[in-house]
Amino acid sequence: MKKLELRQIIREEISRVIKENPQPNSYVSMLEDELGTKVTISYYSTNDDKFTVYPNSKPNSQFYDERNAQRIDLEVKDGKFSFSGAFGYDKSIIPMAQLMGQKPKETNIAGMSVIDAGLSGSKPEVNINQIKKLVTIMQKGLKDEAQAQANFYKNRTPD
Repeated sequence: MKKLELRQIIREEISRVIKENPQPNSYVSMLEDELGTKVTISYYSTNDDKFTVYPNSKPNSQFYDERNAQRIDLEVKDGKFSFSGAFGYDKSIIPMAQLMGQKPKETNIAGMSVIDAGLSGSKPEVNINQIKKLVTIMQKGLKDEAQAQANFYKNRTPD
């Protein structure tokens, strides 16, 4: 057996083992690769089975988790993702809530809402294409909010 063939067999075996027994960080890497956004293991995850997606941040971003950062919370169990919640601008959360069959709640921050799927008693299962759709909704919501604020302040003068 040639070295090149052996390397290929080793690569394939490593890939198979990762797919059959994914580790939390492999989920983070997989989601970042698929979504093109920052993904972290959630700070409240006790079993490394909860993830936070930051739709408006790139994977290598160091500044992503701020008070007003839009985010999507996911859980994984037996290799399947479920939607556990989201936080963001009303322009993101309202269409997302409709898509996910959830009810948004207002926050103490003007123009921002939250979805907590755990309150409804069921956390909908989502596949990677549905997660991509949620990311797209949030990215569009940020653009819409920025445009709304620009329009609001466009003709205003300082007091």
